[in-house]
Amino acid sequence: MKLQTYWKSNLESLQVSYKKRLLDVKRMRERINAALDDLEKTTLKEMDEVKASWNASLMLDVDTCSRLRSELTRLSDAVQEIGTKNKKNAELAFIAFQKSEYI
Repeated sequence: MKLQTYWKSNLESLQVSYKKRLLDVKRMRERINAALDDLEKTTLKEMDEVKASWNASLMLDVDTCSRLRSELTRLSDAVQEIGTKNKKNAELAFIAFQKSEYI
């Protein structure tokens, strides 16, 4: 009978220990999940900020390219007009050259 009581006591102790460890694992899992959720939120926020910054930079580059293309088209038109007229437009050619150096 003593041996049976000993085994029963050990089994109960094992069950209690198992439940405690299981609870520890569940709590650790909750903390890990909470930390991962925070990391995900922070990462997504930072990614959104970087994306917004890149979009703004890209739009500025597109606007600059569009403006420069327009200016170069006008300059090309002016140079072509100068080439079709006689030499009295030498001043316009010089101005066009100066503008092309500036751009």
